Amino acid sequence: MKQLYLFFAKVLLLALVLLTYAASDGLQRYEYRTHQMSITGASNWQPWSLDVKEIGMRADFKITDKGFISLVGPVVLMVKTARISAPRPSMIDRNVVKALKIIEHPYITFNLNQIDTRDLKYGVTLMKTIGQLTVAGTSQEIEMDVYGRVLPNGEVEIWGSKGFNMEAFNIPPPAAFWGIIRSDPQVKVDFDIILRAVPKR
Repeated sequence: MKQLYLFFAKVLLLALVLLTYAASDGLQRYEYRTHQMSITGASNWQPWSLDVKEIGMRADFKITDKGFISLVGPVVLMVKTARISAPRPSMIDRNVVKALKIIEHPYITFNLNQIDTRDLKYGVTLMKTIGQLTVAGTSQEIEMDVYGRVLPNGEVEIWGSKGFNMEAFNIPPPAAFWGIIRSDPQVKVDFDIILRAVPKR
């Protein structure tokens, strides 16, 4: 409980810093509205997949007159590990969830460190990001290409796909039936997130 309290205290402090930062640079604050996110992998038996059902996200963007994302401030993404589950549960899926150590580490987090934006066609912005990803208590710096666009209603959609090796986060590839069924350590995360603008006060 103390660990969880300290975690949320840090998140609150970070949110206050982000708010000050956004105001000083004319950035608009956006927050999570809805999403689709999945984790997929393979085993020597069959492919497996997990749905990520609960996340939280805040990001600061500056939008150009042409509708591109020209500047990105701090970005924080949180995934609740207890809300990761398989559409059709099987032995290997349950073991993948256990490997995430959901009791000791209730959240997977991503914090943006660096970003480079490039305008593409049809109002899409490519965001080449570098950030700190923490999974099951282990942090790694990762590079990830993220795409974004401003929707007609003013919301921002961001999407992308990223492959990870579980062993890089000290997660042994899950197994079942006394090791007869073994998961490949490589997994892929696909995401599509909609963010809405936070009214300025």
